[in-house]
Amino acid sequence: MARLWLFLTLFLVSSVYSLKELELEDIVEKEYTTRSVDYDDETEQQARFSNIIVTGWPEEKGRQENTMAVVYRIGRRLKFNRPLDDVLGARRVNLRLRDPNVPRPIVIRLRSPIKRGQWCFAYNTGDHFKQKWYLNEHLSQHNQKLLRDTKKWAKQHGWKYVWTRDCIVRIKKGDGAGAEYQIKQREDLDKLLVLEVNAHLNQTHSNDK
Repeated sequence: MARLWLFLTLFLVSSVYSLKELELEDIVEKEYTTRSVDYDDETEQQARFSNIIVTGWPEEKGRQENTMAVVYRIGRRLKFNRPLDDVLGARRVNLRLRDPNVPRPIVIRLRSPIKRGQWCFAYNTGDHFKQKWYLNEHLSQHNQKLLRDTKKWAKQHGWKYVWTRDCIVRIKKGDGAGAEYQIKQREDLDKLLVLEVNAHLNQTHSNDK
């Protein structure tokens, strides 16, 4: 029970993505990030390590929006008394190609990874997703694609949980005290598949004895 409680607690400070959220963030990455020849994913992720990204939050139309005022309202929705004390800066992401009826995502830079975890926890312990807005860790291009690939892989192979914590993609087979695996490269999923096959063969061999 203690291990299950620990898993649930860690799960709440993580970022859990729906397929719709992944589609929205994929659009963001394609639009406002241009890879240079010497692109370094680790450097990019480190630069975003204290960030969160909010998608689906309504955007004011017809006048200049005060982004920090918007962030304040987001923080108050999450039950923080002084949310801007945690915030270093924020901006709407300008997209070249966008549906005018879809609000631009907001990247929020927080004071530390600890603050990022607190905001993710506050979001995940509520029912804010029902209001069609989403808050997640701000992943690099590499990790964003890896997360999307991992979710597809999990669906194909019957794994139940895929999430990120500290901007690392993680996967777990099901409920209970089973192992949690970090996925840092696409090849890690292939290794999991080998483990699955070996476990199945060992179980079959044991049953035949």
